[in-house]
Amino acid sequence: MTPEKQNAQHVVDTLNSLLEVDPGAIASLVDYRVSCSEEFARDTSAMVGICDGVFLVGMIGIINALIAPEVIAAIYEGKELTSFTVFVSNTKKEEGL
Repeated sequence: MTPEKQNAQHVVDTLNSLLEVDPGAIASLVDYRVSCSEEFARDTSAMVGICDGVFLVGMIGIINALIAPEVIAAIYEGKELTSFTVFVSNTKKEEGL
């Protein structure tokens, strides 16, 4: 594993441990978004969303900036946060074939 993947996996393991201890607190943090500037969205490595013309960033977007180029994702079953995982895109899988 590359250092980036080890780092991302460590983050996922830590988040999953925290989720086990207090799922309500972790889910609230993960679900919370704050507005940010277009400059922040454009000029940083944070993952930023847009809703009704407003740029939004959350905890996972900031964490992904810290561990780039690796990406972590929150897994939901319905509306319930159940775990975190290291995200691997289909593009990366296909490139490895």
